[in-house]
Amino acid sequence: MAKDLENFDFPGFAHQKMDAESPVYPSLMAMMKVDIAISPESDVWIVHNQPLPEPLKWIEYDLDLETLTLVSLSGKIQDSGMKVPASIKKFLRRAKEVSVVHQGDEYVKDMCIVPLLVRDGWN
Repeated sequence: MAKDLENFDFPGFAHQKMDAESPVYPSLMAMMKVDIAISPESDVWIVHNQPLPEPLKWIEYDLDLETLTLVSLSGKIQDSGMKVPASIKKFLRRAKEVSVVHQGDEYVKDMCIVPLLVRDGWN
């Protein structure tokens, strides 16, 4: 799979090539449209319109940095590229998992549920 990524152009990257050996992918928002939704019961969804570079193992929420970082099965990381909105922080802090949805034009193309790890620098 890494060999396949050598010549893969990510949308919006002005023809920069992905380094297959890099442990870090470009931010998710730089590659595609992304949105986050959360319910009062702390159900979390991340919806994106392009396939992810690799399957996910987990997502980390850093309370201090107010960021979400995706971690792939191979250990590569990818920042979401967005600050967590203040209105959802308290719900996200209680969440245990995230539904990650690849939304096509007319239907859901793929979906997975991954654990959410909350990093709190004060604990």
